[in-house]
Amino acid sequence: MATDTDSEASVFGRVSRKKVIALRVVLLASSLVGIAALGALLAYVTYQAFDLQEVAPAWFLVYFLALVVPTAALSLWLRGRPDGLQVGAESAIALWGGTMAAAGAGIFFVAVQPVTWFATLVPVALVAGVTVALGRYTPISETVRLVVAAVLLGLALFGLPGVVPSASGLLGSLSTLPSDFVIVVATVVLPAAAAVGAYVALVREERRPGLVAGALTLVGVAAAGYGIGLTTGFSPGDAVLIPLFGLVPAAIHAWRTVQSEARSAAGLSLPVTIGAGSLVGAAAVDALGLTGPTPWLNWQFLTNLPNKSFPESAGVFPAIVGSLLLMIVVVVLAFPVGVGAAVYLEEYAPDNRFTRFVQVNISNLAGVPSVVYGLLGLAIFINTFGMESGSVAVGGMALGLLILPIVIISAQEAIRSVPASAREASYGMGATRWQTVRNVVLPQAMPGILTGTILALGRAIGETAPLLMIAAPDAYLGIPDGFLAPAAALPLQIYNLAFLPQSAFRTGVVPAGVVTMLAILLTMNGIAIILRNRYQNDS
Repeated sequence: MATDTDSEASVFGRVSRKKVIALRVVLLASSLVGIAALGALLAYVTYQAFDLQEVAPAWFLVYFLALVVPTAALSLWLRGRPDGLQVGAESAIALWGGTMAAAGAGIFFVAVQPVTWFATLVPVALVAGVTVALGRYTPISETVRLVVAAVLLGLALFGLPGVVPSASGLLGSLSTLPSDFVIVVATVVLPAAAAVGAYVALVREERRPGLVAGALTLVGVAAAGYGIGLTTGFSPGDAVLIPLFGLVPAAIHAWRTVQSEARSAAGLSLPVTIGAGSLVGAAAVDALGLTGPTPWLNWQFLTNLPNKSFPESAGVFPAIVGSLLLMIVVVVLAFPVGVGAAVYLEEYAPDNRFTRFVQVNISNLAGVPSVVYGLLGLAIFINTFGMESGSVAVGGMALGLLILPIVIISAQEAIRSVPASAREASYGMGATRWQTVRNVVLPQAMPGILTGTILALGRAIGETAPLLMIAAPDAYLGIPDGFLAPAAALPLQIYNLAFLPQSAFRTGVVPAGVVTMLAILLTMNGIAIILRNRYQNDS
């Protein structure tokens, strides 16, 4: 016989389920409304950036039939394959992200000349070799070895003013130095080819395939880059970056997919379909004589200098260069400091009142408004240390402090996710704590650390308030000649363009800048998603 208690419990259960269902419906509806609003906003900005108002409906129909329909049909078909759609998305992101990485590397070598890069890298490599030799062939402790390495590195890069010239300065002053092409091949392509060979050897568990892959990568990239330079007008030193970053990562991803039995290689056809559909659509539009758009976002916009008088000639190239240089400073500052702090807090710090106080403040700093970090950069770096206002170094350090708490927290979460059994197994083999952290914890946590860092960089690259506080120029008319020179940033330039009197800036130039920034952000987020998926698959 049912009791009153059973009846009440039954009623309670029915009410709870109704509330859960209602809550799910509300959450789903709010999510759909948010996604729809964001999609509408992005569609409107893209519509303005590509100036699609005067385009004939037949133009849209051609590209819909040639590009959208085949891509959608292939995507639906790939859903029935094991990881087919994911492989296709990763392939497209690898090609697009590699192309943008090639552009970023080219911009880096515009700001930092290959000769300067070579003169800096050679002393660093020599110091690294001496440090490794000291650890292998001498009984000195690791602390002494690190001190010796720091002293040698300082002498190599800076020397003793008035006493000992720096090694980098001596190399840079030589009259006979390798060409830019040889420098880039020797210092960038060769290490990348060695990394490809090591990866292939690790996957195949054989040394010979790795040597073959590394040699083919070196010769193929060098030859392709030289050929691209001869046919396009780019210098060979810059052109070699296009196959290295634009094609090698995609080729490695394709090879790894073909090697895997758990993933469908059919997904590799997705970027091919997108590229072929774009070419077919362009050919059909040209054959039919249809009027296409005159987009604000074009090659001229990406390569021109800023122009506040004529919107048709306005460009954002210096701002793109400035933003990428800022991100280099941010990475150099935030990544090692943030990961080091996370390792200490998770692996070494005792659980006491002081550690909990530090942890709470790190969490609080992650929510501080960005303008506060701009004021901090103004007070410390400019007013206290006398650094140049608006320079790349000051802006990068202010943005680095902004994302440092985020990097620490994400790195802690990644380190915390490493199973305790892995640490215990390492200790059981006789490894020290540092050996366990270096060889067990960090390799397993690195995908999560990189994912959090890339997402944090996505926030930093879109910040404007800290740059306003340090008086960064809104439209710098030249390429920065170093990290101590002033540089414009893309979000700051977009912000200032929106207040110019001519309406064409607000309806065309600003949307084009916004779409450019969104392309950079989405690429960074796509790379983070790939890293996260790889981490989940490997675990």
